[in-house]
Amino acid sequence: MIVLAIAVVVMIALASWWLREQRRAGWRAAAAQHGLAYDLHDPFGTLDLGFRLFGMGDGNGIENVIHGTLGDLHVRVFDFWYWVRRSDSKGMSHRDYERFCCAVVQVPLRSPHTAIERENLLTRLADAIGFRDQEFESEEFNRRFQVSATDARFASYLIDARMMEWLMANGDDLGIELLDDAALVATGKMSPTAIGWLLDRAADFCAQIPRVARDVYGASSGAADA
Repeated sequence: MIVLAIAVVVMIALASWWLREQRRAGWRAAAAQHGLAYDLHDPFGTLDLGFRLFGMGDGNGIENVIHGTLGDLHVRVFDFWYWVRRSDSKGMSHRDYERFCCAVVQVPLRSPHTAIERENLLTRLADAIGFRDQEFESEEFNRRFQVSATDARFASYLIDARMMEWLMANGDDLGIELLDDAALVATGKMSPTAIGWLLDRAADFCAQIPRVARDVYGASSGAADA
């Protein structure tokens, strides 16, 4: 029985190792496909950017980072996870993991901290931040999405009719945060072969940012500090 138990443990460990290696190979292939660089570990200190998602849980981590420039957009895409320590009915401690694929892109703004998510969706970003919810003219949009921000004026500039339309068509599986000159676009764990989808969503979101938000909260305007 002892030998069998050891064999099972070894087989589980080997299977986990094989799955990790397959996923890493998939990320390397995705990086090559899109003309981006690959790093197993995060070389940028991404967890220090201040996004609330990165502060959730009792511990977290990033790996499989692909990064570079697509057109005029600076991007990095990666696996992110956080874990929460829980105890079962027998008092045994274990970790529950939440896993995401994330894209961070540079935006031409100095954005106040803002979160956009589908109501009751996987990230729960806005609920955790504790900001005041914003209401907009579209009742359908208000039912489907939660927008929370430290600056109500910025949120009103950001979420115009075109942005609402884009979010209602494309935002069901996304959690989005903006802070300073970066945007985080997060979704659930996905296959590396689908990374192009996430890159497209991040680029499309940036393209929808209204001109007025860029003008008033542009990096050189100083309005965000007013």
